[in-house]
Amino acid sequence: MPDSEALIEGAAVVGTRLRVQQGQPADIAPAEGLSAVWTLAGGSSFQNTIPVSTLPVGTHRFTGALRTSDGQLGQVIVEVVVAALEFVVEVVEPAADVDYFIDTGLPLRATVRHGWQSGFQSPSTTWRLPTGRIVGNGLLTTAQGIEPGLTSSRLRSKTSVATGER
Repeated sequence: MPDSEALIEGAAVVGTRLRVQQGQPADIAPAEGLSAVWTLAGGSSFQNTIPVSTLPVGTHRFTGALRTSDGQLGQVIVEVVVAALEFVVEVVEPAADVDYFIDTGLPLRATVRHGWQSGFQSPSTTWRLPTGRIVGNGLLTTAQGIEPGLTSSRLRSKTSVATGER
């Protein structure tokens, strides 16, 4: 769920501010018994539901014209602040300052998460040596054929580079 807070201008509460990460699955819809036409500053409009997950990074201010089933009218302002999607990659193994016997294989284990999703498919992860040679695929695997002398800290720093390859 998006984080929400009062939208304050001057000393007055004028609406609601929602904070989401890009692509977060969320919609803004009127309460049951209401219909809405949402207008975005700049001219775009939405009928009843705003698909927040499709909004680009930035701040988007919507004015909602609300109508009840018996014809009463109202207005609401919703500001949606969309932050860039940030991934957190944590290398669990090999751990820093731990000795490993590489003749049985080096354990490789990582976790990947971001603000609204914590599970990722294992095939999307590739482990590489500083030389670029692939030594494993998946979030949990074992690397065979690692040459002696490679330190776990060198492997760890290479695998946590935020380039989309982990």
